[in-house]
Parts: sequence; structure tokens; C-alpha cells
Amino acid sequence: MVEPVTKPKTDRTFDPVSEYGSHAWCAAVLGKSTDWFRKNREALEAEGFPRVCRIVGQTIKADVRAWITKRRQYSDGAAKVRPVPKREDKTRYDLL
Repeated sequence: MVEPVTKPKTDRTFDPVSEYGSHAWCAAVLGKSTDWFRKNREALEAEGFPRVCRIVGQTIKADVRAWITKRRQYSDGAAKVRPVPKREDKTRYDLL
């Protein structure tokens, strides 16, 4: 069983004021464990995931959010406009 990612007590990158995220923060945003994130970071970066800032040593949160947004399959507008499939059959299967 995989344990959920929780905020480490000493990781200040989880604070809203922080513009940079640690490995633990990046893993939490992706819904993965820190171990998974460390093992797969190179593959994520090959897919365009932001690299660690060489000066600060952490990842820019806005870049991570932009990467996630870019990978979305549907825009907010497309999700709202999706038509409901029409059924020719008027049978109410939910009542059977």
C-alpha cells in the first residue's frame, strides 16, 4: 500500500508565500510519493517538467503549475461545452 504524501514539518515550501517547491512539494502536487518523484524526475523532465533552479536548488511552483495546465486534455471551456450524448432509446435503465 502506498502511503499518502504529507507535508513535512520542516518543509517551508508548502507555505503559500513560498514561490519555490521542494521534491516533497512537487510530489504532493502530482499526487505521488517523494520516492516515486525522485525515481521518475528525469523522465518527467524529458516530458518538459521544470528543472531545479541551480541558484535556489528547488523548483519554481508557477512552472510546475504551468506544466500541469499545459498537459491538460480539455480546457475549462471545452469541459463546459461538451454536449450530452443523445439516446434514441427512451428506456430509463436507471429505474430497472
